[in-house]
Amino acid sequence: MFAQLFGKYLIKQGEITKEKWEEVLSRRSEARAKLGMIAVEDGLLTEKQASELNKLQMSEDRKFGDLAVEKGYLTREQIDSLLIRQGSPYMQLLQVIVETTDMPLSKVSALVSAFQKEMGFSIAEMTAFKNDNIDAMVPMYASCRERYVTDIAAIALRNLTRFISNDYYMDKLKRVESFDYKALAFQRLHSSDMSCQVSIGLLAPENTDGFFRIAEGFLGGNAEGISEKIVIDAAGEFVNCTSGLFATALARDEKIELEITPQEKYEGQTLKGMGYILPIFVSDNEVDLFVSVNGEVVPGRDKYKGKIEKKADSASGDSGKGRILIVDDSGMQRQILRSLLKEEGYVVAGEAEDGEEGVEAYKSLKPDVVTLDITMPRKDGLQALKEIMEFDPSAKVIMITAVGQESKIIEALKTGAGKFLTKPFDRNEVRQEISALLS
Repeated sequence: MFAQLFGKYLIKQGEITKEKWEEVLSRRSEARAKLGMIAVEDGLLTEKQASELNKLQMSEDRKFGDLAVEKGYLTREQIDSLLIRQGSPYMQLLQVIVETTDMPLSKVSALVSAFQKEMGFSIAEMTAFKNDNIDAMVPMYASCRERYVTDIAAIALRNLTRFISNDYYMDKLKRVESFDYKALAFQRLHSSDMSCQVSIGLLAPENTDGFFRIAEGFLGGNAEGISEKIVIDAAGEFVNCTSGLFATALARDEKIELEITPQEKYEGQTLKGMGYILPIFVSDNEVDLFVSVNGEVVPGRDKYKGKIEKKADSASGDSGKGRILIVDDSGMQRQILRSLLKEEGYVVAGEAEDGEEGVEAYKSLKPDVVTLDITMPRKDGLQALKEIMEFDPSAKVIMITAVGQESKIIEALKTGAGKFLTKPFDRNEVRQEISALLS
C-alpha cells in the first residue's frame, strides 16, 4: 500500500509522471537494495561516504561491507543488519526510485517525510506502511466498535495480497444504511441459534473493472476470455474465501460455529441494511468491502441470473486418464478446474452447479472421480456426498472448499471423501490428489 499511496503523492506534487511511476513499480520486484543506500537511509553513512565506498567497490572488486568495516564507517554487526534488509519492499522501492528518476536519496527521503506529514501518520503507522504490515495498517483505516469488522477487513486484504495482487490501497471505513452498486457478490454467515449473524459483500460501485482485476488474479493473470459473468463469479469466490477464513477464526478464538450460506449475486440495485463499507482500490479500480452490523440486510430484490455454461467432453472416444464430474456453483471455478483437468489428460464427463444436480449427474454418468464444492445452493456438498456414498460406497470423491473450512473438511473425510482441494487451485496439488485417488 505504501508504494501506491506514495506514488499518488509524487504524481500529485509533480515530482514524477504516472508513466514513470508505473515503470518504477514494474522494476521494484526485481530490485535489490544496495547496502550503501540502506545505510544512508538509516543515518549510518552520509551520501558522500556511501559514494566513496561504491567507487572503491567497483575499482577494487571487493564487497561493500568489507570496505565499510575496513574504513571504520560501519561495524560487522551493522553490516549484517543491513544485509537482512536488502529484500525489504520499502528499500527496494527507494532503490528503484533513485535509479529510475536520478533523484538523490536525500530528496526522496525528504519527500517521504513530507508524505508522512500530509497523511498524518505517526512513526509507528509509517513503519507499518513501509513494511506492508496489513495487521498494523487495517486498524488505521477500518477501526470501529464492532471488532469483527476490522478482523474481516484484515482477512480480505490478506486474501487480496495472496490471491490477486499487492497493487492496492484503501480509504477510510464508513458506516452506511444503503448503498447503490453496479454489481454485488454477497454471503451470509450465522450461528445455529441465529444469535450471531454477519453478512459479507464485495461491491462494484460504478463499474466492474475492480471485479475484472480480481478475476484476472484468480485466472493467473490471463485476461483472455474474461466475461462479465466470470468477473461477478470471481467476486463471489473472493467473498467465499474471506467468509471461510473468518468463520474458522471465530470458531478457534470465540468457540462460535458459523454456517456459511451459498453465494448470492446481484446487478444494478441497492443494498439496504446497517453496515460498514471499506473502499479498496485494486490497480486504481474501486471495489468496496461490505460488512453488516446485524442480520437485517437486503442485498437486492432480483438475483443475478447470468450463468457460465456447463460443458462436457464427448462421451465417445478415449477416456484419457479418467472421467471426472465437476460439481460447483461457481462457473469460474468450474472453468478453471476443467482447464486444469484437460491439460492433465483427464476427460470432463460433465458439470453440475448444485448438489442436487450433482447427485443426479453422478448416478447417470458414473464418473471415475467427482469433485464436490462444499457450499452450494439447494443441496450442499456434504449432503450430496452422503447421497453419492449411499448410491456407490466405492465412489471416489474430492471435496472442494474455500480456505479456512477445516471442520467441514473433517466431516467430509469421515463421510467417505477421499481427498480435498482448496480454492484457488494449485496445479500440482490437483494433479497429485486426483492421481493418488485414482491409483
